[in-house]
Amino acid sequence: MAQFGYDVSNTIGPEDVAREMVNLVEQGRYVGGTCLETSVDGSRELGTWNIEPPKELGTKVPDAVLEENYRPM
Repeated sequence: MAQFGYDVSNTIGPEDVAREMVNLVEQGRYVGGTCLETSVDGSRELGTWNIEPPKELGTKVPDAVLEENYRPM
């Protein structure tokens, strides 16, 4: 992630997401159709209505990264 300008302490890797997906299936706590959000701050089940926005940590792309990645080539 550092190659793209992201602070590694503010990102999660594919291994983290895969681990949460396996837990989602194996633990049996969730019913079919569950939407699970995974971020640096942890995981949470998203409901259908009135969903609280995610916490800032690890959910926003820093402006410097956006500028670097979307600048003309």
